[in-house]
Formats: sequence, structure tokens, C-alpha cells
Amino acid sequence: MQEFTRLSNGYTLSIIIDDEKLLGMIDKEIKKYQDLQAKYKAYEEERIAAEENGEDYDDWRWEYDMSSVYGDPESDWCTPDEILKDLEGFKQVIIDAVNGDGSKLWDMVALKKNGTFKKNCKPMLKEAINGTYWEDSYGWNAQVLRLEPSDDTHVYMQLDKIVLHY
Repeated sequence: MQEFTRLSNGYTLSIIIDDEKLLGMIDKEIKKYQDLQAKYKAYEEERIAAEENGEDYDDWRWEYDMSSVYGDPESDWCTPDEILKDLEGFKQVIIDAVNGDGSKLWDMVALKKNGTFKKNCKPMLKEAINGTYWEDSYGWNAQVLRLEPSDDTHVYMQLDKIVLHY
């Protein structure tokens, strides 16, 4: 666990990163998409054969969040390889934040006039390239890495699924 502290108007502010927990969550996601790689290759062969014969095929990609976050939900898909590369990017952002001096993170957070954290400002460090479209929410359910204030003096790096509205 890494903690960056700074004094602001008499308050001790902290940015807290539980890197072990975050990296564990990402590793779990990586395992899921590694298991999907073989299944995806077999699926692609079936899909191509079905399209050549004019047959319909079962589209299971929705179940595994393989659609694109900002794209056409009918035809824009991410492959497991692309998703794995993106998840490695999440890991790299966390590792860079932990190994750095915290200045990038401090530049991103917003403070109120009294010098404490603004709770409704949750800056995103990275958003996933894949997600599922939620019609009822008018947007894409995607995983994001962001800084989230828990109170006036503590901000935690969180890995959340949120709806990105279009």
C-alpha cells in the first residue's frame, strides 16, 4: 500500500493506493480473457463459415464484455488480445503511480476553497476499451481506474465499473 500526503490549509491530505488489491483484481480479469482466447479463435472460424453459408450464428461476445466502449454495438468488437493489452495498460498505470512521487496524482485531484478534497470530482486515470451497452442507462458499462475521495482528507485509487454516457 502506497500513501502520498500533503498539507493543505492546515489539513493533512492523503492519496492512498492499495496496489496489491488493484493488481489482484486486474490479474483476475486477465485470467478470464486468457481463458477466452482459445474459445474466441474457434468462434471466429465458426462465424466465418456460417457467414459464407448464409447461416445465422450465436453471438456470445456480449456475455464477456468484448464490445467496444465507444462504437457501434452491432459491429465493433474487441478481441481478447486487445483486451489483454489494455488490462496490462491498467497494471502499468498503477505501477507507475506507486513508483512515482505522486505529483501527477496531486495535479489531477480537485480541492475545495477550504483546502480539502472535492468529493464529487473523481478523475479517471484510465478507462477500458471494452464494455457492454446498457440501453436502460443510455451508455456503456465500462471499467475505469480513478481517484475517488472517501472523505474530505482521503482519496483512494479505485477500479470501478461505471456507465460512460454517450
